[in-house]
Amino acid sequence: MIRTARFIFSLAAALLLQVSFFPAWLTSPFVPNLTLFFVVHLGLREPFSWSNCLAAFLIGLLQDCFSGGSFGLHGVIYLSVYLLLKQTSERLYTDNNLLIVIGVFLGMILDGIMTFVLLLLFSAADGIYLPLFSGLIPHALMSALAALVLVRVTPGSSQGYAR
Repeated sequence: MIRTARFIFSLAAALLLQVSFFPAWLTSPFVPNLTLFFVVHLGLREPFSWSNCLAAFLIGLLQDCFSGGSFGLHGVIYLSVYLLLKQTSERLYTDNNLLIVIGVFLGMILDGIMTFVLLLLFSAADGIYLPLFSGLIPHALMSALAALVLVRVTPGSSQGYAR
């Protein structure tokens, strides 16, 4: 119960930083995506459950509420990232902080590619290539840098988790 409350409080604080503090001080491609960190954390560190799938989807919907884009787009993307990472975590030893940072970086790249593909399929958005892909690498790097900080705040997967 305390771990869940700590996770929710950390998510709320990260979301508040992401939508209010960082955009005021950083330019657009350098604003880190902190919500993806929590999806990666769920995918790599927590056991599979339908409530974690729902949590990944709801974190994506929260991202959509504040981004002003297509509602449900990040929900589907974050659920896909969660399921992909869950399949990876079943085959690898994933109790490593560096793996979460790499997962956030690769998750941001996958987020950009899936956003492009889904908008191309389901939207009539012309000219989205340049704005979407021009800031993808700096955005992914800043998100990975923020994940280095956040990995110290969120709880581990077990009692013997070494920080």
